[in-house]
Amino acid sequence: MKNYQNRQGQQLIEYMLVVTAVVVIMLIFLGPLGPMKRAINDSLDASVNYLERVSRNVVFNTDQ
Repeated sequence: MKNYQNRQGQQLIEYMLVVTAVVVIMLIFLGPLGPMKRAINDSLDASVNYLERVSRNVVFNTDQ
């Protein structure tokens, strides 16, 4: 019985370590200065710039 309790405690600690590692990795990649956030922001900026250029061409197009 005592061996079972020790094993159960060990499994709980291992689970907590895995969860902690996942949270730390997520904070690194999704944090305010993380590479994932920068990539998403760059992608959104490029999309917005493209849409602005297209809309200006549609509005100010005098070829018609």
